[in-house]
Amino acid sequence: MDANTRAILFAQLRDLLDEFASQFEVETSSGKYSMSTTKLLEYEDKLQEGIYFAGLRELKNIVGFYFTPIQTDPDLIEKIPHSLAGIQKGDNCFNIKSLTPQMAADIRLLMKVGIDRYKSKDWL
Repeated sequence: MDANTRAILFAQLRDLLDEFASQFEVETSSGKYSMSTTKLLEYEDKLQEGIYFAGLRELKNIVGFYFTPIQTDPDLIEKIPHSLAGIQKGDNCFNIKSLTPQMAADIRLLMKVGIDRYKSKDWL
């Protein structure tokens, strides 16, 4: 994937995640975008301020979409839509080479499921 195509894909995914940004602390830099909660919470027996939720990273041939709720709540793996299951790499990463309307809709759905889960734990 050439740099221009990758930058366009990154911008499309960033715009999609921005739809949910008001609920998170967002950090951006060249080729990186991350969303974290801001509440003081207990996770893995440690008190910490906020927890990573989702993000993007522009890599050589893909844009990585990282989604932490499936790592903090492994049962959410069952809720991964079909269009994303084939591009999942590792615990919480999806290697995206192109964005179809179905994938965009499924990422929105996944974000909503993750937000609901974080809210049920009072992390958001």
